[in-house]
Amino acid sequence: MLSVQTLIWVAVAYLATYIFTDAVVMPVQELYGPSLAPGISILFLPHGVHVIATWLLRWQSVVAILPGNVIIFYVLYADHPDLSLLEILAGIAFTTVSIPATFEVLSRIGMRPLFASSGPPRFTSVLIGGTLAGVANAAFFTMFLEAGRLTFLGVIVGDTMGLILLLVLLLCVFRFILDKARR
Repeated sequence: MLSVQTLIWVAVAYLATYIFTDAVVMPVQELYGPSLAPGISILFLPHGVHVIATWLLRWQSVVAILPGNVIIFYVLYADHPDLSLLEILAGIAFTTVSIPATFEVLSRIGMRPLFASSGPPRFTSVLIGGTLAGVANAAFFTMFLEAGRLTFLGVIVGDTMGLILLLVLLLCVFRFILDKARR
């Protein structure tokens, strides 16, 4: 069962990485490099939080990610003139379940180390699963926002780079903790 503390940590991490991406990454990206597509970050950190939460929590990550996802969709799309409430709810539902669903499919076709509880961490499997989930997200957002190939590629790049950065940071934290425990 998902604890309230875990739910809060995941929701806060998701929102914090979204705010950081929007407030820091996007302005730096616009200042120093050409934008892939309007509103698309080449380092989308919330995807990494969602993938890592799915890796650790499996389907319970849906409950943990949902609050942050609802808030983000409300802020971004509540007053969008071309989107109905039903379309916004579909967006929330898809983006909340796409990563656990991708992990589930990959696990069923033989990629067992995708979930933390099934043995030692296999970051390569998590990276593959997260990247494939990024492709699913890119396809959805391309249709959802009626955008082109540049948006499709931008979402894949941003999701994958955000996941890689957070996995590297996670590895560094684990190494620091293990080194400190050995002393």
